[in-house]
Amino acid sequence: HTHTHRFTCASSISAPRGLLAVNCNYSQLHTLDLSSSVFSEDFFCRLMQHVPNLRNIDLSSCSVGDAGLRALATTHPKLKQLGLRMNEHVTDEGLCFVLAQCRQLVLANFAWLSLGKKALRALAEFCPDLELLDVSGSRDSLDDDGVQRICANCRKIKVLDVR
Repeated sequence: HTHTHRFTCASSISAPRGLLAVNCNYSQLHTLDLSSSVFSEDFFCRLMQHVPNLRNIDLSSCSVGDAGLRALATTHPKLKQLGLRMNEHVTDEGLCFVLAQCRQLVLANFAWLSLGKKALRALAEFCPDLELLDVSGSRDSLDDDGVQRICANCRKIKVLDVR
């Protein structure tokens, strides 16, 4: 009886469908790295139903967009870590939804997303437990007021990357 705690999908895998091939519930899986993977949002939404104890996920540079974020946030409101670095499919709307639902985030890597001011406000409003936040590459929307709002409301912040 093997316990699965972490699954990393190699970037060369174009669709990690094997995860659902066996109608399985990955109840021990708490960390899922799908960065740089290519798969449908429908697949991702179905996968979220099979990982009930998921706490950490990396969706950097992958094909998950707003629909996938909605499925993630709806099924995993206790998410602790979310990586979306360079994910071109995420909009402010999807990000705001996940931030409003997943209020226990301690690590958020949103580097090189097209973050708008609305998403930055949502970060400050809904994520008071953030300890690490990477919003590097958000020069167009990140201003002094946004940084001050994050620092004032996210009192546990230890690392704030705004390069």
